[in-house]
Amino acid sequence: MHEGHLLIPEMWDHFDAWSKEYKDKCIPKICTGYEGYSAALKAQKSFFYMPALAFTTKEIVANDMQVIEIPAASYAVFTHDGSIANLHKTFYKIYHELIPSTSLKINESYDLEWYDERFKGMADDSALDIYIPLKD
Repeated sequence: MHEGHLLIPEMWDHFDAWSKEYKDKCIPKICTGYEGYSAALKAQKSFFYMPALAFTTKEIVANDMQVIEIPAASYAVFTHDGSIANLHKTFYKIYHELIPSTSLKINESYDLEWYDERFKGMADDSALDIYIPLKD
């Protein structure tokens, strides 16, 4: 596991406390984890991670927020079932086994974790979706 992944739970704890005041302005019961992979970050074998709320328009976003607009795209969608503690194993399987066994051409600049009402943290019956953008 990449050492940066160890910081993600702490980021979510901070995000959960901070985001409470915005929950009535965003898409209900939806949070995302955005992972960015720029060329510079890839060269360092690193990534950018940001927990996020999903909004329908950036006009309602507060000044203390960073906006990342996700372009319209086709996605390969994978479901992670089980405890969030094993999410890194699902990512490994997606990128090292599942995608290479297909003819899919992926856009390697980002991916998204989609947290909805199925997500229950460390519980064994938890689930979330992982969206991998495809090249046109």
